Amino acid sequence: MIRRTELIEKIFSACDESGLWKMIPSGHKYYPDYLHYVPNYKALLWTLILLADLKCDPLDERIRKPLQSVKDHLFDEEHGIYSLKEDHFPIPCLNGNLLYLDAYFNAARDFRNEGLLDFFSRNQRFDDGEYIEPKNKFCSNTSCYGKHTCYLGVVKLLKGISFVPRELLNDDWVRLRNRCVDFVLKHKICYSSHHPDKIMISKLDLLTFPNFYKGDFLEILWILKREGVVSSSLVPALKMLKSKQQNDGTWNLERKMHNMVVSVGTVERYNPFVSERAQEVLTYYQDKLTLEEMIADDQIDLKEDWNKIYDHFNQAFRSNFHVSIASVTEDGIPSVTPIGTLFLNRDQTGFYFEKFPKRLRESARGNGNVCVLGVNSSTVLWLKALI
Repeated sequence: MIRRTELIEKIFSACDESGLWKMIPSGHKYYPDYLHYVPNYKALLWTLILLADLKCDPLDERIRKPLQSVKDHLFDEEHGIYSLKEDHFPIPCLNGNLLYLDAYFNAARDFRNEGLLDFFSRNQRFDDGEYIEPKNKFCSNTSCYGKHTCYLGVVKLLKGISFVPRELLNDDWVRLRNRCVDFVLKHKICYSSHHPDKIMISKLDLLTFPNFYKGDFLEILWILKREGVVSSSLVPALKMLKSKQQNDGTWNLERKMHNMVVSVGTVERYNPFVSERAQEVLTYYQDKLTLEEMIADDQIDLKEDWNKIYDHFNQAFRSNFHVSIASVTEDGIPSVTPIGTLFLNRDQTGFYFEKFPKRLRESARGNGNVCVLGVNSSTVLWLKALI
């Protein structure tokens, strides 16, 4: 078991006498533009993200100097955002990461964050294979604003916004947040919108910690949990997360970020940080996604989701004593029973009563698959749905 406090102290002990971490020398080919950005992943920017993802105390005074140093150096006065000068301008993931750091370690209002949010509220794109709006001058940066907007850039912007206190967000920034959420849901967290069964970015489906500019599907689910987003579009990623759970209820690290100040674990071994985040997500969503939302996304599984099915039919039975069962005859003709009563058990069995079960019995001999419709006719439920 890797202990959080030990790792955090080890990170701070790696600082030099100036209180900063690994810096490239003045003669380096990337100096000065990439100062505090390279080397990956020991430079100030990445080490601060590691500390934030480890939930370092936001009030730790040892954070102040490195955070101020990286913000001062990377801030672009001309455009009012963070940049690597002319390289890939603008860079949503860089700005999202710095917004995350500043919001996590410094809850006070910062004019730089306001300018950053204003800039991306005006200029951030959400193209998905073709330009949905006229191209602007920043589309020359095809790495971030090509025909398919960089997905990871959108995720990092959303992560940064999610740590800004809600009361500080103006209408434009909330609109930016909502567009980021919609873009993520369009891709069902980690799937191609054009090929729904395909993971859209290599290794996005591997459990990773910490999350630098390349995250994983768990980080995205965790961000959406923070934002209180509930949608059937989450179901495939939630099921994948559940499938990766070990028999003892934990999760392994599946992808390791190398060359950090400290190691946070070994690949294919239990990882407390991945497990903590995964458990947070599943605990939050286990009661948030209804059976109807799972069915709408064609993600219902009789065995895995039996408890939800059981509870739904129990609720329906309180207000409506009958169900309808659809079956298919041997001739391929669909048939629906008129009225019947169904009792389900916890062990995936049940009892069905009907006065005239002839057609259903005959259909079951040739095709055992049926579809059961149970309706909750509660007046209160439907009145709430109409409001």
